[in-house]
Amino acid sequence: MADGRVQVVAEGSREGCEEFLDWLQGDDTPGHVDGVTEIWDTPRGGYDGFAIR
Repeated sequence: MADGRVQVVAEGSREGCEEFLDWLQGDDTPGHVDGVTEIWDTPRGGYDGFAIR
């Protein structure tokens, strides 16, 4: 984002998303993470891969 933050949109099982959040906040994360803000919403589908925009 313009202010240097990174927005991640992930969709999957609740368990899978929670594991992903744990990984983002863990020591194995590439780079440096100062904080994570979660926003849970209803899955919408439409994601069938990975993209960096």
